[in-house]
Amino acid sequence: MNDYILLMFNDVLDPAQADDGVQWQQYLSMLRASGQFDGGSAIGAGERLKKG
Repeated sequence: MNDYILLMFNDVLDPAQADDGVQWQQYLSMLRASGQFDGGSAIGAGERLKKG
């Protein structure tokens, strides 16, 4: 099985949902229970860079 890193950036329509830790935990728990996801820790605020 292949391993992937999923990076998400500013892709939510409702910023309040993005900051809701309870909803994130529920979502990640559902993915883990379905066997579709293994992992799930944030790597920090990060830094956005682009060439140019």
